[in-house]
Amino acid sequence: MGVHIEGASSNLLVIHGQAGGLRGAEQTLSPDHIEAASLAAIATLTPGHVTIQPVIRADLHMISAVYEKLGVQLVVEGDQLHTYEQPWGSFLGAQHPNVDLAVDTAPWPGFPSDLVAVTTVMATQTNATTLIHEKLFSDRLLFVDKLRGMGAQIVLSDPHRAIVIGKTPLHGEYIDNPDVRIGLGLLAAALCAQGRTTIDRAELIGRYFEDVIPKLTALGAAIEVEP
Repeated sequence: MGVHIEGASSNLLVIHGQAGGLRGAEQTLSPDHIEAASLAAIATLTPGHVTIQPVIRADLHMISAVYEKLGVQLVVEGDQLHTYEQPWGSFLGAQHPNVDLAVDTAPWPGFPSDLVAVTTVMATQTNATTLIHEKLFSDRLLFVDKLRGMGAQIVLSDPHRAIVIGKTPLHGEYIDNPDVRIGLGLLAAALCAQGRTTIDRAELIGRYFEDVIPKLTALGAAIEVEP
């Protein structure tokens, strides 16, 4: 578009203004690795094999490493991400009971804070104690009270740290969705819980993840949307 920018791939960008304005251009946007990783987590918490595309392998490097701690292996072939059903007994804790795990969020290219909710849900299904350490945002872990209402055993140590004691079956409950980033994690909990779950303010999920409900229902998820 004609903009002169210095410092790409560094922590300082210098942008030189264009007195004559910008020109038209075409650009292909990168696929959303947060959505791909969230859908992958949901797929491993529920039966079936799911293929997600397109993805960029490099964007999933740290995510794959953290998921592997919880016993979930993401298989990337080209621009496709494959997930397979993870019976409860196949999670890491089943082979190593009472193992202590730790998940820490960090700025890119570290583990994304936007995945802390869905990762906490996965931690409830491991036979281990997992420390979730949200290092970037205050109060983002306050949603764990909603998982506790569904039967999860979680101790909120402070606004940045939660201890998840697994493995705990979840049951259906009424949930008030606080924001767009937590919403998909709550949806993951609802889909792997026994019984019916009602998520209020669910429209926030669709504002961040385009057509995510139709994508899940196309895979067989039993989701009813009420106006």
